[in-house]
Amino acid sequence: MGAPDNIYLWGSYLSGTPGKGLAVESYGGRGPQGKIRLFGGLIQNSGKLRGRVYGDGSLANGYIETFDYDRRFANSGLTPPNFPTARYFGNPKVVPVPLSYKEY
Repeated sequence: MGAPDNIYLWGSYLSGTPGKGLAVESYGGRGPQGKIRLFGGLIQNSGKLRGRVYGDGSLANGYIETFDYDRRFANSGLTPPNFPTARYFGNPKVVPVPLSYKEY
């Protein structure tokens, strides 16, 4: 079974190991697979390649990334204590906030 053509990631992801980050395995050996859409946040030690584009902006192979960061994690009352170092936290009142994204 192959990788999906479009990937939707909801949440905030942490990759703090030195030299590690969000990556796509063998992106150069696959055809164009669509978009990675991240709704949340990404904390990584090292930026990794997830795809390649031609000079005209069209996708050559792998994925084009579309990131829409969740502003609740940026200095607000909803940010977990010691974020992103805390493993567990409680929040007695969660206010849902509808998110939107842009198609590129």
